[in-house]
Amino acid sequence: MKTGFVAVLLSILISCASAGLTQGQISEQENTSHADSTYGDLSEKEDCILNYARSCNERNIDRFAELFRPDCEFIYIMGKPDFNADTYSGQTLKKTDLKSELESMGNFFAGVGGLRFEIGTGTWMRLDSLSGDPCPDCWKTTRGYSLSATFGQGAESRVMNGQGHMEFIISPVDGKWKILRHIDQPMDEEGNE
Repeated sequence: MKTGFVAVLLSILISCASAGLTQGQISEQENTSHADSTYGDLSEKEDCILNYARSCNERNIDRFAELFRPDCEFIYIMGKPDFNADTYSGQTLKKTDLKSELESMGNFFAGVGGLRFEIGTGTWMRLDSLSGDPCPDCWKTTRGYSLSATFGQGAESRVMNGQGHMEFIISPVDGKWKILRHIDQPMDEEGNE
């Protein structure tokens, strides 16, 4: 089962105007606000990567959906990776649009009993064009990832482990960075009973 994986900051403002709150209630709200703020607001390029990983681990399809431009293209490559090439000759490609990807990821999130998704560090490189067309303010990064997904329960459960590389190409939309192209290159996938 291969599918790509990533979502966005929810700003929570705590109103202290309500005099009925106890200190414990305020503390609990502050903890919730702090936890939610780790999503980031997509004002920085790296927010796309952090939000992608967190939305996958939390299986939060709404946060995941917020990461992408409406015209985002998803590409899954089977075969030898070459992220520096403009074409992927000799490799099997699967391309999908945002609607199909969100449906697929929503089903994946609903079907797993547990998911651990980690994405590595990387650097950003400026792009001048994408598929031969000018791409103003576009950036790309390639990151390694690993995942472990549990399907079923108890003695019937099955764990799928995998690793690979993802390339994210991003560009700004209304002051926020959004993913314009997502390329997934699975390197190794194995199922464990």
